[in-house]
Amino acid sequence: MSAKEKVYESEVEQDGIFDFKKMYNFAYDFLKDKSYDVSETSYSEKITPDGKEIEVKWEMEKKVNDYIKYLGKVKMSLKGLKSVEVQKNGRKEDSNKGKIKITVFGEIEKDYKKEWEGSFFSKFLRSIYDKYIAGEQHKELKAKYAEDLDELVVQLKSFLVLEGIKGK
Repeated sequence: MSAKEKVYESEVEQDGIFDFKKMYNFAYDFLKDKSYDVSETSYSEKITPDGKEIEVKWEMEKKVNDYIKYLGKVKMSLKGLKSVEVQKNGRKEDSNKGKIKITVFGEIEKDYKKEWEGSFFSKFLRSIYDKYIAGEQHKELKAKYAEDLDELVVQLKSFLVLEGIKGK
């Protein structure tokens, strides 16, 4: 069995004005630009008296080499989402208002091709390889992945803050 290890988990929350469609595309494009394969695994929308409730789930992966693969999940939960008009540069534009919570999770998967599976001896050799031969490289790859995901979170926070300021 391949070995998975948690690398990153963080959340972004905001209650205010933002353009959901632009934010969605911004996050998707960010991950694609970093060469992640992104797929939407779930999308649900419910209309309530307080506005729309939307939940979007993405899964992403990126094969780093023949041994390590980055795996991740992004979950966007929106509550009370309503359409609003805002003034931007002296003209009216459509936007959204509501609560948004974005959760970003990442882990690495070692031996995703399961080449070190089978016997106890193979698994033992994999543990020696992970710890003594490629240990430093694996630390660097984990740090790089955590850096990518942290940059996504920082960019999303900035995006939401700037969208909120523009909408006032």
